[in-house]
Amino acid sequence: MEGKVVLKTKDIDLGLTGSADPTKNTVNLGITFGIRPNGIGPITVGVSGVVQDGKLTGGKVQGDWKLDKNTTLSVQGSSDKGATQGVVLFSKSFW
Repeated sequence: MEGKVVLKTKDIDLGLTGSADPTKNTVNLGITFGIRPNGIGPITVGVSGVVQDGKLTGGKVQGDWKLDKNTTLSVQGSSDKGATQGVVLFSKSFW
């Protein structure tokens, strides 16, 4: 079972996602928030979590900032069953 709701205005996006797997007793929940301020590119932040047997067992966080037409700065992190990782990405397109 899955569901998704997205609310958009001129400058702001808000998204809610959820899914459930009764056979594994798991629920995934997520929220994203995006803003398009004047003068800089859009900024998006998302957080999600996995609940299994009533306990938070993992999660993810991601942020993206479009600095200009060709440049993006991203941050990603996750945790699952004790293993935690993160990365910062800088991308630049030259064509």
